[in-house]
Amino acid sequence: ERRGGSGNTRSLARRMRGLIKEIIQEVGFESLTAKSVREKLEEKQGLESGSLKKKKAEISKLIDEVLDEIGGQDEEEAEDAKQGGGAGENAADDEEEEEE
Repeated sequence: ERRGGSGNTRSLARRMRGLIKEIIQEVGFESLTAKSVREKLEEKQGLESGSLKKKKAEISKLIDEVLDEIGGQDEEEAEDAKQGGGAGENAADDEEEEEE
């Protein structure tokens, strides 16, 4: 069994993505900067201030991925709402179609 390597890197990236998503939801889009996300990441992980600066590019990429993911979810929800997939007669029609 091999330890280290890319498996650890992937799980670290996955954990970082989760933390970044939390931070974005806490901070909100209005006051969001890559620097503020890095600072919050350091805080949440008990790291020394500025310790993630060397991973700036990596973290920026993860932030972009999380924002794309969140944006995609928002678009899907907006599309569902536009199509009436949440209430009224359309909701009943949707349920019947799914059962068929």
